[in-house]
Amino acid sequence: MVIFCSAGTGTLKGFQSPTLDYVFIVQIDEMMDVKYSIWITALLCTTCYAGHNNEEIYLNMEEIPAMRLYRNLSMHYVKQRPVLHYNDTLQVEVFLRLFQLLDLDSSSETMTVTGEFHFKWTDSFLKWRLEDFPGITILSIPANEIWIPDISIINSAGEVRNRDWLHNTNVNVNYRGNVIYKIRSQFKVTCDFDMTRFPGDEQTCSILLALQTYWQRKVNLTFTKEHRDIDITMYDDDGEWDLIGSSVQSMSYEVNVARHGKYAALSFSLTYKRLVSSLLYSNLFNVSCGGHTIFNAKMDLAKFGV
Repeated sequence: MVIFCSAGTGTLKGFQSPTLDYVFIVQIDEMMDVKYSIWITALLCTTCYAGHNNEEIYLNMEEIPAMRLYRNLSMHYVKQRPVLHYNDTLQVEVFLRLFQLLDLDSSSETMTVTGEFHFKWTDSFLKWRLEDFPGITILSIPANEIWIPDISIINSAGEVRNRDWLHNTNVNVNYRGNVIYKIRSQFKVTCDFDMTRFPGDEQTCSILLALQTYWQRKVNLTFTKEHRDIDITMYDDDGEWDLIGSSVQSMSYEVNVARHGKYAALSFSLTYKRLVSSLLYSNLFNVSCGGHTIFNAKMDLAKFGV
């Protein structure tokens, strides 16, 4: 990809510099993050001096420390379980930040929420010495270029189901090899509804994460030390259901125990109580006889003891 920056105005978004007299032809490596590429071009375009009309300057990407680091890390990288010793157990820490309940549907027995999963683990092959790359403590890398845990939402009722949902963005890696990966999306899962106490019912739904390839003694799922429950600090009520409880649980499941053993799994459970007042005041009941409306009234809340 080539980015041009010419005198007077630039091709960058909203960028203008009347002091520009260089014409920059910047050859950007295809693997470089686009935001980082634009930053490089903007830096060059704002630091040039007058007096060099129509001169072309080419940027050598190998001279950029972040690019050299990226090439060094990826040169011999193999997308395998990133541990130094085969018998080591890789710990993957997880927590869920909940944003909003979009739907709790008793007819389809599904729950749809928006949230953000955070995954943290250590990749022993993505480390570097700060003295070799001064000032670079964190690097952003496309998720599909490194090893990531094969985590699935096993009770998904929507598009997010298999491990492909973990390849949509970048991961942040620090010089110690600590990987932080954030996935923000809508999550639709199946639930078991109990309608016996309708309209004063309570429903509990869970998002079930599980590993699919590595058994638990190879890759284990745990909760982060900072978050031993679902983070609801940014949660926004939907007006129909009241979030009255949440819990997390570490689990495991078995598939062909003789060969593989147990696989790690995590449960993120949410308990909601239906707001009867919202249900009743949002519905008007028309009673008809022979096509004629007899009355139109809101139901009396006292009948339900509220």
